[in-house]
Amino acid sequence: MRKFACVVAALGALATVGSAFAGPTLTQKTASYTVTLSLGSKEPMYTPAEAKAKHLKSGEVMVGGSMAMDMSSGMGGAVRHLEVHITSNATGKSVTTVMPKIAITDKTAKGMADLLTVVKMKGVGEPASDIHFGNNVDIHVGHSYTVAVGVGGEKATFQFTAS
Repeated sequence: MRKFACVVAALGALATVGSAFAGPTLTQKTASYTVTLSLGSKEPMYTPAEAKAKHLKSGEVMVGGSMAMDMSSGMGGAVRHLEVHITSNATGKSVTTVMPKIAITDKTAKGMADLLTVVKMKGVGEPASDIHFGNNVDIHVGHSYTVAVGVGGEKATFQFTAS
């Protein structure tokens, strides 16, 4: 019976690894910034105190803003992690002092733009250069989306179809 439990646990671990989602990574330049949007698997988010106390190896550490799953596209979609990395065109360094505005529109559902609750975060164990912005969002496979990112009075707009 113990051998069976080990096999079930191993199969469960493989299923988890196999379920990782890698969505689009899109980049746009504005006059002052390079904005890179990525969509991936849902990420657990932690406060700095939680990350330190739990000795975590993965996930996101919230360093500004607050986590709230955005249900922008309505119920029934798959939860994905939408993140935006912003770098200065002048210095090439990560922009960490300006909180961007991020709006997502489900064009297939003919929805209005929903303002995302933006969290400033970095990956667990990652350096400050990993600072990025975003949140977990509800995305419907097969739907077309527009994501508008406003930073420092400039705007980058991305289009993708969720797969």
